[in-house]
Amino acid sequence: LRIARELHDSLTHSISIIKVQAGVAVHVARRRGEEVPPALLAVQEASGDAMRELRATLEVLRDPGGTAGGADGASGLDRLDDLVERARSTGLPATVTISGTRRDLPAEVDRAAYR
Repeated sequence: LRIARELHDSLTHSISIIKVQAGVAVHVARRRGEEVPPALLAVQEASGDAMRELRATLEVLRDPGGTAGGADGASGLDRLDDLVERARSTGLPATVTISGTRRDLPAEVDRAAYR
């Protein structure tokens, strides 16, 4: 529980600042009629994803038995297309090949596979 508190106090504040600053920069660029750099949009999206991931991780740390839920798909394979698209938006060539039949996975495995 102490680790969860430390992570919450330090990381959520820093990630929130990144997310807010990126959002302001995107807003200002659009208001000026400027093109928003793809890298800035990627930072904005990644910071939101990082916040969701951190919340899911903190939930697991606070409730290691898994009774608090955690299977909300915040960072599981259901979001793989978003992850690939985010990589592509930064200029990285990314492809995904899926074979076999999709099966439900335990939340921990689903998050690990996504990462």
